[in-house]
Amino acid sequence: MLGVLVVALAHPLPPMYDWREMYQHCSKPPEAAPLAEAWAHAAATTIARRLCMLRGTYRVVSYEQILNHTTVDDNLVRLWDRLGTMDLFTMDGMALRLEDIHNIGHRDVEGIKQELMDNGPLHVVIPLDHGLFYHDGREMYEGGNGVPVGSHHVILIGWGVDEKGSPFWLLENTWGPTWGVNGCFQVPQMRWAMESVVAAFTPVVAAS
Repeated sequence: MLGVLVVALAHPLPPMYDWREMYQHCSKPPEAAPLAEAWAHAAATTIARRLCMLRGTYRVVSYEQILNHTTVDDNLVRLWDRLGTMDLFTMDGMALRLEDIHNIGHRDVEGIKQELMDNGPLHVVIPLDHGLFYHDGREMYEGGNGVPVGSHHVILIGWGVDEKGSPFWLLENTWGPTWGVNGCFQVPQMRWAMESVVAAFTPVVAAS
């Protein structure tokens, strides 16, 4: 069962961090995904990157298997609870299982940062509005002008502080590198209650 983790800070956290700079060999961008499949691409990419940190080699995790064996769910608790019962596979046939699946504590900004530094990218859900579709070439996204039309799954890869001194999260979208700034965008921290829907886990190679 997926629980809530309160992360104890092991060391001082830097004011800015980009996971891709530390793990370039693990940071292959996700392929552009249809909106309806973003949740599976975000999950598969997050699993692959965390596995790469543990094993030193990047293996593409099959998002098709996730699509075929689970259902879309904007509740990450339920989604990752289901994934934790499955054998997942990389494209070259390695079988994986997920252990220690947990949701980072509610609005625990420092805990989220520590988890990202120690164990790798995180799967998050943000509100989706029409403004996100037209976001192009700009780093900061502060939301559109309309009412959210749903939810969207993205990957948390870093944080920083803008020129005004305001903290932000660095997120990677699942719409390919031509969207946003090389596929990424920034959102202000503590926006949309994003900090309460962050899924983390440990991928392990399943016993044969």
